[in-house]
Amino acid sequence: MSKAKLLALFLLLLPYSLAHAATTIDDLIRQNELQVSIEVVNDRPVIVGQEVTIKLRIATSTWFKGSVTFTLPEIDNAIVIQRSNFGLNSSEHLNGKRWTVHEKEFSIFPQQATNYMVPEFEVSMKIHVIGQGDIEGIILTNPIVFSALVPKQLQNSLDENSQWWAANHLAIKQAWDKDLTQLLPGDAVTRTITIEADGLLAMMLPEINHNTIHGLPHYLSTPELIDNNNRGNKLATRIQKFTYIVEQQGKVVIPKIKLAWWDNNAQTLKHAQLDSQPIAIGSLTVGQQFQLYITKT
Repeated sequence: MSKAKLLALFLLLLPYSLAHAATTIDDLIRQNELQVSIEVVNDRPVIVGQEVTIKLRIATSTWFKGSVTFTLPEIDNAIVIQRSNFGLNSSEHLNGKRWTVHEKEFSIFPQQATNYMVPEFEVSMKIHVIGQGDIEGIILTNPIVFSALVPKQLQNSLDENSQWWAANHLAIKQAWDKDLTQLLPGDAVTRTITIEADGLLAMMLPEINHNTIHGLPHYLSTPELIDNNNRGNKLATRIQKFTYIVEQQGKVVIPKIKLAWWDNNAQTLKHAQLDSQPIAIGSLTVGQQFQLYITKT
């Protein structure tokens, strides 16, 4: 084809190209050069208190410039949190076209048995278009809905005032800093209780306490709350320390701790428990009693 004919063809197609050149994010969506979707990842009925993962997926036929950002939506009777600001980048081929894909997630913890709607929210991005440069803009996601329920087993096994937690795993353990068989009046002993749960937030784990035991008063330290989100493992940890002051000789019993939790994987009610702890406190010799008296005065 001669140069004259190529020039004529170029001039003929120029108005069409200019008319169809994308100048906004909405143009890219209309021309199927940008796709945005949002979905609920959970593949089972959602239980009250269970983590619901919402996935935001943006795909472009070119590439992204900079990061994709969004503001978390506000949802009544739910905790909404983004565990990580980082997203997942990938690429795929569809219908002969290569797509660059960016995915981000956030979590919703429903607190009531009801229907929930994730409202539309703004997503900001910058897309590079070959031959045109960067196009920056904001899009609105589509609303999506899901429901949260209380399983019949929980309804039948626990009363309405009972606390329980929906998790993939939940465990409780304890450690003492002294031998409980050697305690004497005047001693102080520290008990560390650790609760770990997969699929919860540390702030959602319960404070453990019990009534004052005669002759063995205690106080609590400020708990340590840890959320670890590493390669899909979402482990929440609450570490709580009790300090017991041994005041007198005798036998005491520290009450058991029993936590009810719903196993999201096995779909059943389970319990995590620390058994009651009997402690026999020995007596002081006359010299030890005098030394304790001197210390207190």
